[in-house]
Amino acid sequence: MAFGTVMPMINSYPAWDPAEQDPESKGKRRSHIEVQASILKALASEYLTINQLAIRVNLNRVLAKTYVKELSQKGRIERKKTKRLERYSATQRGVAWLKRFESLVRD
Repeated sequence: MAFGTVMPMINSYPAWDPAEQDPESKGKRRSHIEVQASILKALASEYLTINQLAIRVNLNRVLAKTYVKELSQKGRIERKKTKRLERYSATQRGVAWLKRFESLVRD
C-alpha cells in the first residue's frame, strides 16, 4: 500500500466509539467493566479472532487475550476453533449481561 493511502475501516460502526464518550471523560481511560462491555458488544453479532477484536475495541493484543480469557471463564463468550483460527462470539449469557450493563449506564 502506498504512503498516504487511507485504509478502509473493518467495521463502519466500531464497538468503542470515542465520539460516544461523555465530554467530561475526555482523555480518561476506560474502566475494566467498560472494556468488557465493548468486547461483548463487538462479539454480539459475529465471530472474531483476537486480532480483529483488538482492533475493533482499541486494545493491544495481549490485553484482548486477557479479557477474552476472563470473559470465557465467566461464560460470557465462547470459542469456536476451525482448522487454523480461533474465533470468539458472545454467548446468550454475555448478551444478557451487556443489555443489563447498557440499561444501567443509560439511567
